[in-house]
Amino acid sequence: MVDEIIQNANGNNRYDKEAYKKKKQEQLKEAYKLIDNAINKVKEDKEFFKTYLDIQSNFSNYSMRNALLVSIQNPNATHLKDYYSWKEQKAIFINKSPKKVLLLEPRENNKKENRKMYYNAKEVIDISETNLKPQVKNYDSKLVLQALLNTSATDIKAVDNLDNDKICSWDKENKILNVKRTDNIDTLIKELATETANIISEEKGYTHNEELCNCVGYMISHKYKFNTSNENINETHQKLNSMNQEEIKEQLEMIRDIASEINDRMELYIYKNMEIKEKNKELER
Repeated sequence: MVDEIIQNANGNNRYDKEAYKKKKQEQLKEAYKLIDNAINKVKEDKEFFKTYLDIQSNFSNYSMRNALLVSIQNPNATHLKDYYSWKEQKAIFINKSPKKVLLLEPRENNKKENRKMYYNAKEVIDISETNLKPQVKNYDSKLVLQALLNTSATDIKAVDNLDNDKICSWDKENKILNVKRTDNIDTLIKELATETANIISEEKGYTHNEELCNCVGYMISHKYKFNTSNENINETHQKLNSMNQEEIKEQLEMIRDIASEINDRMELYIYKNMEIKEKNKELER
């Protein structure tokens, strides 16, 4: 038996370090090429731009470049893991060769005197390629609204009316977020997220960009499953048409940065409140 194992180890299946290194280099090159193609597609195709915003909102912890990679390779992806992570969950792959998505995996060298970030290509697979069913999160609208309001870094004032039929308005001079009393939760969530993006944009010193903030409002609404309108997205896309690749990257990075900050605050608030709710239920039993 030992002789057979050694013979197989010395055979054609033996690990080839150079071949593996070459494969990873080719994958990395392909990933960067896909990112460039995705940015061009964002500029040319407003539906793809919307797809990118949807993916970035669903995968809020992903970098802008990885969200672009998912958008162009598998726009229907909902839950991505590498092969071995799925196997650890006892997943069975529907196809012998499941469709893979290339991502960029950040790494850091170990040299203390010259630490530098670099990237490896990483292959991941969507849950749709397995026998597992994605867990769909349903959010309570009241809790989402509370999360947006309670994590806002400004004073909030309820009012009966606002100019221009607005539901929310940021009073920059007095540092107050005015919120109209309304039962239209869908629109309220979107406008609140948009105005919160406006406030964060000012804090970060970004050049104010109304279209950018509208995209953030759309992304937060999409993530928490509220009705969203494409009107503002189309206006933003028209603006992207006049930009070059680097300018588009900068805009997408700012959108991702602000949306991520809002979402991080909201998720923490929602998680803590759901945890408290569960503890209270246990005490009542």
